[in-house]
Amino acid sequence: MDREKENALRMLEGCVCRLSVTDEEDEAYRVFNGITMWAQQILNHTLRRIYDQKHQEEGGEVNVRRTKRKRH
Repeated sequence: MDREKENALRMLEGCVCRLSVTDEEDEAYRVFNGITMWAQQILNHTLRRIYDQKHQEEGGEVNVRRTKRKRH
């Protein structure tokens, strides 16, 4: 597992933990938004892996452009 995916998984776990203990409505919404952002990162990683595997099986070259994500 690459570092980017490991980081996203740790951050997602942390957000879920924080959501379960917060007593503030604003923080709950903020953390929930973080959950969706980190889940999107994991989805992107998984889809990229699936795409790479599919194209390697077909014998084609894999040219996946990787970009840095924007921080909010």
